[in-house]
Amino acid sequence: MNAKKKYSPLTLILSPMGRGKGEGAAPEGGEGRRGKKIKWSYINNVGVQNFEPLQNQKEDFKMFKSLKNKKGFTLIELMIVVAILGILAAVAIPMYINYQYKARLSEVPVSIDAIKKGQTSNVGSTFAATLVCAAKVADAYATLPKAPAGTPIKTKLTWLPGGAGTLKDCYGARVQWTPLGDASYAEYAVAAVAAGTVPAGFSVGATTDVDGDSSFHTFGLGVGDEGYAPVSVGGLSAATPVPATQNSLAEGGGAY
Repeated sequence: MNAKKKYSPLTLILSPMGRGKGEGAAPEGGEGRRGKKIKWSYINNVGVQNFEPLQNQKEDFKMFKSLKNKKGFTLIELMIVVAILGILAAVAIPMYINYQYKARLSEVPVSIDAIKKGQTSNVGSTFAATLVCAAKVADAYATLPKAPAGTPIKTKLTWLPGGAGTLKDCYGARVQWTPLGDASYAEYAVAAVAAGTVPAGFSVGATTDVDGDSSFHTFGLGVGDEGYAPVSVGGLSAATPVPATQNSLAEGGGAY
């Protein structure tokens, strides 16, 4: 009986020889097609031919061994990476949140400026009183109630759909301004001197709470004839600041 020989598991081809001698068993050696010595091994008496050169098998083994010796990251390295990510998150997240607050807050100065321009350009118009808005006579500034309804929070307040007698219609008709998308982060109001009062003028107030901490951020702006003194606008969730001079936007209250 032929003794079993050790063989490489890489790239072996089973020989179609028989299982025993006299039945086409594999020879102990022979010449290959290119004159190279053919090495044979046996698996359960079946001849096996190593068709790759021995040098290639050694190279495969060296590559396998080198891959086996490869090491991953150590625990300390992973902990350092996690610590760096934590520091970046601790810095970036508050900055991102503050950026959101500032973006929401930027709505208010733009809206106040639009109300101011609407007041001055519409001073000669006349409007009858409605359920929510006082009458306006020619050559006088309009007094506008708090709008929209509700208390400022982190999300936008919705202005009711337009139509006669609504707050949206009141602002849209008298100062030709309505919030973009019928919603705003702030509430607004306008206090104007009575018709015929000299000097004439009006003050615009707004309050907002974009960070939701119940500490309102307030705005105030006054415009009018020479000698008009801006006032704090009432009726809002918080008292608005009094500007030192006309056409200067005053801010007060919480950070946002």
